[in-house]
Amino acid sequence: MSPSIGTLILLILPIISSAPTGKPRCGVVDHDYSLAQRVEYKWKKKDLTFSIENFEPKLMTWSTIRNTIRDCFDAYSAVTNLTFQEVPKGQGDIQLKFVTGEHGCTTPFDGYGGVIAHAQFPEYGIVHFDADEKWTIMSAKYLPGDAYNDFFDTAMHEIGHALAGLEHENDFYSVMYAYTRPPVDEDGAYKKPKLDPIVVGKLQRKYGARERSEELCVDKLEWSTNDGTIFVNGIPLVLKGINYHGFETEQFAPLGLTYQSLDVILDVIKNNNFNAIQIPFSLELVRFDPDVNTISCDLNPDLCERNALRMLDIFIERAAKRGIIVALSNNQFYGNRTLLPNPLWYNSEYSEEMVTNIWNRLIYRYRNQWNVFAIDLKNEPNIGATWGDFGIKTDWNKAAERMINNLSSFQGLFFVDGLSWGNNLAPAEEFPINTRNESLNNRVVYTPHCYGPDVYIQPSLNALDFPENLGELYMKRFGFLAKKGLPALIGEWAAGTVPESRDERWSNYMIDWLRQNCLTNNFYWSLDPASAWTKGLLDDDWLTPDPRKLELLNRLQPNPTLFEARDGKICITKGAFPEEHCQKD
Repeated sequence: MSPSIGTLILLILPIISSAPTGKPRCGVVDHDYSLAQRVEYKWKKKDLTFSIENFEPKLMTWSTIRNTIRDCFDAYSAVTNLTFQEVPKGQGDIQLKFVTGEHGCTTPFDGYGGVIAHAQFPEYGIVHFDADEKWTIMSAKYLPGDAYNDFFDTAMHEIGHALAGLEHENDFYSVMYAYTRPPVDEDGAYKKPKLDPIVVGKLQRKYGARERSEELCVDKLEWSTNDGTIFVNGIPLVLKGINYHGFETEQFAPLGLTYQSLDVILDVIKNNNFNAIQIPFSLELVRFDPDVNTISCDLNPDLCERNALRMLDIFIERAAKRGIIVALSNNQFYGNRTLLPNPLWYNSEYSEEMVTNIWNRLIYRYRNQWNVFAIDLKNEPNIGATWGDFGIKTDWNKAAERMINNLSSFQGLFFVDGLSWGNNLAPAEEFPINTRNESLNNRVVYTPHCYGPDVYIQPSLNALDFPENLGELYMKRFGFLAKKGLPALIGEWAAGTVPESRDERWSNYMIDWLRQNCLTNNFYWSLDPASAWTKGLLDDDWLTPDPRKLELLNRLQPNPTLFEARDGKICITKGAFPEEHCQKD
């Protein structure tokens, strides 16, 4: 490791005038630099990455460490023009690691009770925590005493060094104070560490203040479309979504809750820059509201002994707290997945009228839930379904028009899938959805599904000129929608990442094609590691994302719209499409 002025050495504190009250927490030396010298310690770019190199399970869980570090970077991003993206270990501009004793730095750690962390100034990007120390996350309900160190407080401190070469402050309550002290106020009550005005000022002199001009705070979300673009309160929607299934199965609950808590899984979704979840459900769930007994009560004690609809309520509410918008998808009639889904929107037990009534029950139930923004009327109409003017029993387009008119109390978007398992919307060029109601028509969104050769080998996926042959085919099936000013988003797709495989070639081609044709709004299928054919985003632990799939997803939609509910308002931060020619005002 190359030495620098920011090289990690034993603590020297000439700038602290009062006697320290705790043990030294930071091994970064203080120098009496002038502002002109100090200002040189900065990164030359504003879009930074970070990686978490390891964790110590005897200290804290992986999710606790990961979420805490993300909270720290979010705090710095909130007051500067810096952005941060997590990347796989070994690849971050800033790399955070637990180490002990001699570990390659100029100064080793000294075991429990000594210096507990250190960092290097820009642009070395090193942050180390002493694994011999006792780490925890303190809160109003948990203040364990001086034997433990608050990981959030210390991480905020060291990241300040790594980001901007910040020096230590004399203020006892500053995150840049050099000595450990409990995160409490003068009365001994817990006080969450935050960036104080002096530190914020130093950061903003180097990186500029966070520009708030792109943020709009409103009382409620208003959805519309115009010329192929989806708008929320006049702001173009840039959607990076994921399908999270389970409610459509015989479990009648989100999958994965025997491995992790719901909060942990939702945090994984939020922390990987997704702003939307599509929830497939079965009509059986809404009709009968069965009990749920398929989760770990140890991991989810507050979800035990719930029925299915209450579980759905909680899921949506917790997504809202994270600024995640939700689409509800009518995936199948029955929770038993061994029963093949009916190709039409009705069957002998569930008439079109009953299906519409079930939708209206859900619409009424979530009428005041700000983040329920869309309903997918019927997932993947297939064999036997038609589009055009073939008859009332099979024309899916006519059924969608009737259903939308009968669901007019819903103020969000209406998703309409294509034929042939969702991927074929070619007939919509001649027969677009027309409800005879301008307000309803302006909230119709076409949602094609698209999969590669790992799912189903079609002749087009086995052609000699694959994958270049696909552009013309996809343009006929759904690409024309954007060209004709009809709003569309990809309701399902999955990426193959096996090196040199046909599916990897398809995935890379597909992403480039979607970007060029302004069709990057998407819901990835799916979160579930056991998802058929391509598996899902997460590993079997329901915690760790596949870094190759994350890279593809970030390439497809790197800057989604942000939502946050605060102070009785819903605040929208404008996103950006990856291609300049796709940007809308």
